[in-house]
Amino acid sequence: MQAKTTREKIIDDCIQLLWKNGVNGTSMSDIAEKAAILKGSFYNYFKSKEEFVGAVLDSYAQRWESNVVAIFREKKLSARAQFKKYFERMKEMAATMQYTQGSLVGNFAQELSGASEKFAAQSEKFFRRMQSYLTDALKDAQLNGSLAEGEDPETLAEIILNSTEGAILRAKTQRSTRPIEILEEFFLQKFVPV
Repeated sequence: MQAKTTREKIIDDCIQLLWKNGVNGTSMSDIAEKAAILKGSFYNYFKSKEEFVGAVLDSYAQRWESNVVAIFREKKLSARAQFKKYFERMKEMAATMQYTQGSLVGNFAQELSGASEKFAAQSEKFFRRMQSYLTDALKDAQLNGSLAEGEDPETLAEIILNSTEGAILRAKTQRSTRPIEILEEFFLQKFVPV
């Protein structure tokens, strides 16, 4: 296994800090302290806080893909089982974070997209990639007959993605997985028959 670069270590050390406090709620001093570096040393690895936040989003997207999206690569699972596992993972993540952190990309998008075209585009790129994985899984489900032919996989994938982000936000405010459970029940029963 390759040793982490200092840049990767700073990202890893600070991702939870940004997730918990948000970008605007995290100072450069907070980042330096958490990463155990001198504040001025930060600029040896990142040109700006904006570049750092972009790198955090990229790192998160890679982790998300390896942990969550991998579910849809498990071809031995039925489409219904893949989506059930997807929702289970969402509930696990919400509970592990004690319902306080929500979706990192969703949080950053809400906080930064209005002020930064770059972050809006970076967040949207992540969401589009997620939607493409969901779309592919739904197309596979349609091909094997476990999803009705009349359903539009692309539209349904967008609905699932948008609803998941909303359910994660509601889980955060309710301190409960119930919003994710409701979405899971609705989707699995209505759209993906057993």
